[in-house]
Amino acid sequence: VAATQVADGLELFRRFKTNDLPWGEEGLPPVEAGEDSDYALLVGALRSLEYAVDAVGDALLAESVHHAVQGNPLRSAAVMDATSWAEAPPPELEFVRTPRTGVGLTHRLVLAGGIPGPDDDLPGWSMLGAWQARGRYEPALNALAARLLPVPNTVHCRVSWVAEDAPPYLDFIPLSALLLSPLDLLALAEDGEIEGSELWLRFVEAARDNPPGDVDREIGWIDFEADQSWGADRLSVKEMLEVARAVRELFLGARPLSEADLAAPEDEPPAAVGDELAGRVSAAVTELEGLLAELVPGDPASWVPMRKVAGFGVPGAFTLERPGADQVRAVADEVTRRLAEVERMNDAFHRAEASAAVRRAHDASALQVLFGGGFRAVAPLVAAPRPELAAALADSLFLQDGDPLAAETWLQRASRVRAGAGRLHTARTYAEAIRFGGAAPLRVAQLPYPAAERGQVRWLGLEGDANATGTRLSLVVDGPVDPQAPLAGLVVDEWVEVVPGAEETTGLAVHFDAPNARPPQAILIAVPADGAAQWTGDALLETLEEALDLALVRAVDPDSITEVGQFLPAAYFSLNVDGQAPSTDFLPLARS
Repeated sequence: VAATQVADGLELFRRFKTNDLPWGEEGLPPVEAGEDSDYALLVGALRSLEYAVDAVGDALLAESVHHAVQGNPLRSAAVMDATSWAEAPPPELEFVRTPRTGVGLTHRLVLAGGIPGPDDDLPGWSMLGAWQARGRYEPALNALAARLLPVPNTVHCRVSWVAEDAPPYLDFIPLSALLLSPLDLLALAEDGEIEGSELWLRFVEAARDNPPGDVDREIGWIDFEADQSWGADRLSVKEMLEVARAVRELFLGARPLSEADLAAPEDEPPAAVGDELAGRVSAAVTELEGLLAELVPGDPASWVPMRKVAGFGVPGAFTLERPGADQVRAVADEVTRRLAEVERMNDAFHRAEASAAVRRAHDASALQVLFGGGFRAVAPLVAAPRPELAAALADSLFLQDGDPLAAETWLQRASRVRAGAGRLHTARTYAEAIRFGGAAPLRVAQLPYPAAERGQVRWLGLEGDANATGTRLSLVVDGPVDPQAPLAGLVVDEWVEVVPGAEETTGLAVHFDAPNARPPQAILIAVPADGAAQWTGDALLETLEEALDLALVRAVDPDSITEVGQFLPAAYFSLNVDGQAPSTDFLPLARS
């Protein structure tokens, strides 16, 4: 029925185009005056359809010609076939696109910082190396996480202590009492749940080890929600978990920073040297092998190595009571499996034949196996002279046109369309809300940044016309980066775009009626046939008429081409046997 209706509609439209509609018959309304009559409404609808069909036809014809001019005849034919056969949707029109020129710009969003030394402390965090394996084997990311997470002594949970002959006693347990590293906190906040988790066990242990001293009491309940009486300087554990979740997603969604990420596209980045990550893998394997030897089922002394193994992210290694034999055996089996997996990876990897980047990726994967799936490892970048990057970062405020919040505004806008930028923006927003002084300001650099452009060129991330030429790299850096010192970090997001130029050379096609007066397409050169010294009007007219007659005689119409085609191409020579005009006489040649 639908096909019949479509066919009837097409036939109706065709007859309307040819003025062949029987108005007043075959169910059609009669011709009548009035804008609201059925006749006027139907004519208006058919006329709109006519305009639409003509517009589609013109657009597809222009699209077909566009592809023909571009040297793509197959695409040109496909455009017309899509309309005539209707077996495929019409193509997206390309002839209406105006090519834009501009500056090629690569945006790269970086979270980076220096390499902490073994004796460097993180403000507000207790650094206990023997128990914080994650922080020891990944110090760079550990320090970056500390900048975004709340200070441990500002995070509290409420604990109720009860006794038989005393009223309930309310106490507070700070996060700092758990003696965790920033990376430990990110790992323990993986699920976002706290009831029954390892983080919950650690809070219970911290409360049990610090009871009120007046009478013997037991833990009644532990509340991880915020209290209405708390001020802005105190956070609940639930609030801390949300911040840790955002930072964890930021780390897992980024990739390690490399030397090439800090260099302009046409520059040769410093070569990656050293196997620092490989040294960390070897040290972690040695430490786990030693702890595995101390995990003896049934031995009470296994409690200490179990606690240390918990720092490697082995499930079930942390317990409130002395671990049982089955629990120790299960933990030992998991440690054995991880060590065997790393050994298998090393046996299959040919280190001597791999590039520095491939070796780093292999070692990072090995550390991830040793510490669990949510662990990230980055290799430090060697100290190298990066004068352009140092100069650009030093001029960050000038590049932002004197606005210290220009990069923040840019990040906020980019976060709405870029997932990586959105993760960083969320983490920085939380840091602004929970930390005294907020997050560190963003800095921008634009490479290449030659000396001739310093003080002249602004950052292409700003609004307005681009005042730079050539391909550029836009670096937006979060963190205290000294570009000429060892550093490490993550590339949070990157993308490429073209900043359109202020001016564009283009063309415009306009349809108009051809004028009656046209410029000459041919020039007739002639001399007076009678040898007169001057032209007369009659002689000029006769010469022109003779030239037009000869042109018609010499012309070949399309129907004659098939008859004389075997003689073409050919040359024409004038012949005048009376000698009245210059000509070529071929008769002597024919006689010879």
